[in-house]
Amino acid sequence: APAALPPRWAQALAQRWAAPLGGAPATPAALDDALLQSEIALDLPATPDQQAARRQLKLRALKATMDSRAAAPAAALQPAACWAALLRQPGASPAQRARLQALVHALRRAPPGTLV
Repeated sequence: APAALPPRWAQALAQRWAAPLGGAPATPAALDDALLQSEIALDLPATPDQQAARRQLKLRALKATMDSRAAAPAAALQPAACWAALLRQPGASPAQRARLQALVHALRRAPPGTLV
């Protein structure tokens, strides 16, 4: 029998299933950022387009850190939180669904606790 899902994932799936169809999905850019963060956490190889997007994501994070030096820095979305956000999103594009499928395959091969 398959193992039970971690509570955070089960909650994200329950929210996704309970949401009305056509709910308020994240913007394509926000969904791409969550995919990028999860791909980085699982150390997946990146295509040239994804490498550029990863650089942009790192630059934005660096800029946010530099801008908030005087104030408390904003917490980055943790891998498990990214994964939960991805599970809640309806209406992903075919390319985003393919990337999510690759994440699922990588997660199956990853050691336990990788995204926790």
